[in-house]
Amino acid sequence: MPFIRRKNERLFTLSEHFKVGCTFQVEKFRNDGAVTYRGPEFSNLVLNVGLDQMASSGFGIAGGNCYYINVGEGSSTPAQTQTGLDNFLAATNNDISSSYGYQASTPYHKWGQATFEFAIGSCTGNLTELGLSGSSNAEYFNRQLFRDDAGDPTTITVKSDEGLRITAKGFFYPDIEPGDTVAGSFLLNGTDTIDTIREMTADTYWLSRTEYGKMIAIRDPNGRMPFITDSNTAFKAGTGPDSNSEIAYTNGNYYRDNSYTWAAGTFIGDVNTICFCIGVDWSQAWEFSAFRLTPAITLADTDELTLTLRRSWGRYAA
Repeated sequence: MPFIRRKNERLFTLSEHFKVGCTFQVEKFRNDGAVTYRGPEFSNLVLNVGLDQMASSGFGIAGGNCYYINVGEGSSTPAQTQTGLDNFLAATNNDISSSYGYQASTPYHKWGQATFEFAIGSCTGNLTELGLSGSSNAEYFNRQLFRDDAGDPTTITVKSDEGLRITAKGFFYPDIEPGDTVAGSFLLNGTDTIDTIREMTADTYWLSRTEYGKMIAIRDPNGRMPFITDSNTAFKAGTGPDSNSEIAYTNGNYYRDNSYTWAAGTFIGDVNTICFCIGVDWSQAWEFSAFRLTPAITLADTDELTLTLRRSWGRYAA
C-alpha cells in the first residue's frame, strides 16, 4: 500500500533493540516436603522458533510464549535450529510462585521468574532435557540439557514418590545503557536530522495485573505503547497516539515495525521525550526506556506527528 504524506505531517523514525535470556534451576521433593535434590542455576539456548514467536506473543515467564515447562529424556546437544525436545515426557503450567524486578547497574536489565511444579509421580523417569513453551510440548521458546555444578549435562532421576520444581528466570537487556547516545541521527521530515539520547529508567513502574511485570511485548495492536511529553525529567505522564499501524512479521527477521500517529491538535508544544514500556499496553505495564530529543520536535496545532518504531530482539550471551 503506498504511503501518502499528509499536509503538515512531521515524520520521525526510531529503533529499539533488546536481548533476551533465561536460566533454569531444578529441585526434587517428596510428599513430606523434604527436598531430595537441588541443582545449580544454568543458562539455556533460545531457539530460532522461540525468537519468531516473540513477534506475536512477546516474551514472558508463565506468560507470553512461556506458559509451560517441558521435560524429556533426549540427549542431543542444544542447537538454535531445533524446534522442541528430543524425547518429550511431561509438561506442566502449574506456576506456584512468581516475582520480578530490575538491576540498576551494569548490565542494566529487568527480569521475571516463575516456579513450575510437577506433582508427585507426574514426571517419573530419567530426565535429561527441558524447555519452555507456549503450549504443552509445542511452540517451544528454548531448550537445554540438565546441568550439574560443573556445567556438564546430567541426568535427574525422578522416582514415583517424588515431584519436580523448575524455576525459570527471564531477562530483558537494552542494547545500550543510561546516558549513552544512540549511534547516528534520525530523519525528521525526510531532510532534517535530530540527535537522541537513550535512557533506561532505574526505577520500576508497576501497574495493574502482576504478570505484566514479567512480560515484554512486541506487538502493539492497541497503539498505546509510546507516549510523548514536553518534560526532560518526568517519564510517567504524557500523550499517547491516536492510531497505530502494524506491519506483518516475517519469520527469521527478529524485528517488528509499528507506525504511530498523533493527529493535529493532539499535542501542541515541544516534544522532548518519547517513552516506551514493557507490557501489553501502557495501562498494564511498566516503563523500560526513553529517548530524549535534542533539539525538541515542536508541534503547532496544525501539525500531525508520525513515529515509526522498529523493535528488534535477539539472544543475550551472558
